[in-house]
Parts: sequence; structure tokens; C-alpha cells
Amino acid sequence: MAGVVMATSFALADGSIAPPVAIQNLPLSAGEGTSLSATTTVSGITAAHQTALLATIEQSRIAQILVAEGGTAGQDDRLVTLDDSVQRTQVEIAQARAESMLEINRTKARSEWAEKELAHVSELHTKGIASPKELRDAQMEADVARLDHAIARFEHEQAVREYKRQQEMLARLHIRAPFSGYVTEVLKQVGEAVDEGEIILRLVQLDPLDVWIDCPFRFADAIRTGASLAVQPLDGRRPVRTGTVFLVNRVVDPGSQTFKVKLTVDNKDAGWAAGMKVVVDFSTLVRANGEKPSGSAEGSTSVDRVQARTEAPTAPAGSEDK
Repeated sequence: MAGVVMATSFALADGSIAPPVAIQNLPLSAGEGTSLSATTTVSGITAAHQTALLATIEQSRIAQILVAEGGTAGQDDRLVTLDDSVQRTQVEIAQARAESMLEINRTKARSEWAEKELAHVSELHTKGIASPKELRDAQMEADVARLDHAIARFEHEQAVREYKRQQEMLARLHIRAPFSGYVTEVLKQVGEAVDEGEIILRLVQLDPLDVWIDCPFRFADAIRTGASLAVQPLDGRRPVRTGTVFLVNRVVDPGSQTFKVKLTVDNKDAGWAAGMKVVVDFSTLVRANGEKPSGSAEGSTSVDRVQARTEAPTAPAGSEDK
């Protein structure tokens, strides 16, 4: 059966465009079903699962860079500290105000005294000793004391909120990792002044690792999210790994009659890198429910099938009889 080799390009984690990769041996005949007996490998490329360009959110000066280029970071690890000396002082002042109970205790004592004084004057007024004016003055003093105590409690609540706000402003000066990953690039140095939005470093997540392929349209009815396939780097020096289908794009490119598929591959040992060329063996496809599509190859391992397709040339039709 005649075939054709198509090429496509992928965007890498750093934003550059990788060299075209081939989709090998796509049959030219039309009207094929979804049987996988005649499938071939499809070339693809690995990419970071997530990429973050970590930047400042306000103008400042870099005080510390706590991770080196090529280093790793855990989720929420502090990576960069901007100059926070002034803000730390603001936090300490706000903390002292939030923790102080002096004004609340003072107004409480005054309110309690005023209530007792009111009760005493009321008793004297009942006996005809205190005048109505003295009773009104005692009542006013008690009311004002109660209000002062309520204001003190309110201001203390605001002081607690201000303390939290100052802590959040301090946290803005500490750039943390949004996910566990690998630092691919550090663009600034300690002591440099940076403007709002200026990028300091690039962080990528390489576990899991994504694999992007342009899938021939004839596989559209066979492949589903959650299916697994064998994936092997083109260099042949690394063993086959299982890729799980994460995304199936149902928009088909009219020129190549392919659609984008993203797989994820476990990479806890960091043995694979982003930007590697790989091959995906569709004869190893197993759906999420464990079902294998009709016509899938039997009697050989995933490794055998991938290596056979990557190392041995495709035999021309009818060669078996020769």
C-alpha cells in the first residue's frame, strides 16, 4: 500500500519551535475503518506539563535568589525574596497593635466603673439625695463609657485585619513555586532593581511529562481520553513507558487530516526531558475500561512492537511470498 510522510512542528516549553517531526507511513487509501491491525507508529515530541514565568508584581530590588538555574523546587517553596525590610517593619507594627488589648481593657474598666456609679446615683436619687441633673450626668457617663468600649473592640478588629493585610503585602515580596518543578532559566541577579511584571525565572513541571502528537484521523473513533499507549524515545536508549491520553482535540486539520492528541507519561525519575522526539505505538492502545480495539496486535510485548517499528523498515506489500 502506498504511503506518505507528513511533517508538523510543535511549540516547546521555552516557546521555541521544534524541528518538524514526521507522521510515518500514513496509508493513502480512503475509506478505512477503525481496526488497528494496519497501524503504524506516530512521531511526537515531549513537553513540560506546566510552565510558569515567575515575575514581580511590584517595583522592588532583588534581595535573594534561593534556587539556582537547573535546580528543583517543591510546591510553595520560596524562590526569590525581594527587598522586604520596610515591609517587615510594617508587619511588626501591625502585629503589636493587633495583639494589644490595652485600649479594650481600659475602656472596659471605665465602663464598669460608670455603671456602678450610675447605680449609686440612682439609689441616692430614689432617696431624694441626688438631684435629677446628677442622675442624668451619671447616665450619660455610663452611655459614653459603653460606646468607648464598643469603639475599642471595633478598632481592635480592624487592627487584626490590618495585620493580615500587611502580612499579605509582605508575601507579595516573596516569589514562591506554584508547583513542584525544575528551574530552566534565571534571568536576574541579586541586587538588581526590577519593575512590576518583570520576569525573574522560568519554572517547568516535568512530572508528568506531556507528549504531543498529530494523530491520523482514521484513529478518531478508537482513541479516547484515559486510553494508554506505549511511548518510546527515538534514540532507542531509553525504555518504553506507558502514556495516558489526556486530551483528544476533535478539530481536524484539513490539510494533513490529523488532530492533536496529548498524552501524559510518568517521569518521577526525571529520566526523560522536555523536547525529546518519541514514537507512539497505536497497536498497543488500551482504552480506559481495559478494552483493546479490534485488530490490535497480540502475541508480542509493547517493547517488541515499538522497537520493531522504529528499527526495522516496513516491508512492501506482497514481500511475504518472496
